[in-house]
Formats: sequence, structure tokens, C-alpha cells
Amino acid sequence: MLQVDDIRKTRVYQEAIEEGIEKGIEQGIEKGIEQGERKEQERQLQEKLRAIAKMAAKRIPAEDIADFLGLEIDFVRQQLASN
Repeated sequence: MLQVDDIRKTRVYQEAIEEGIEKGIEQGIEKGIEQGERKEQERQLQEKLRAIAKMAAKRIPAEDIADFLGLEIDFVRQQLASN
């Protein structure tokens, strides 16, 4: 009768383990990239929010702020209203 140890020594088992490890590594890399992209987007948003505040302090119109920063006018107005 085959023992668990015997099965683990087979080529099929070894290849299955390697494939599982490779898939796990790929998934980990993809997840890390996604998290990095999210953090970069959050950082860019924070920079734009600071820029909105600075421009508003200089009395630059919301339309110009939106144009300069490449943002929707409604988003800029919402940010200005919340401050």
C-alpha cells in the first residue's frame, strides 16, 4: 500500500507543489502591486487636496483650480465647501 511519504516523492506531487508555489508567488506580487498603486493614488490625491487648499487661500477661482489640477469642478467645489 502507498504511504503518504511515497506519494510525496512522486514527480506529479513535486510538480504540483512547485506549481502551487509559483501561483502563490504570482498572486503575492499582484497583490503587492495593487497595494502600491493604491498608495500612490492616495498620495497623489493628498497632494491635490493640499494644492486646492493653497490655491483657495490665494483666492483662485474653483474653475481655475479644477483646470490647473485636472480635476472635476464639482470635486473642487465639494472640497472647498468642506473646509
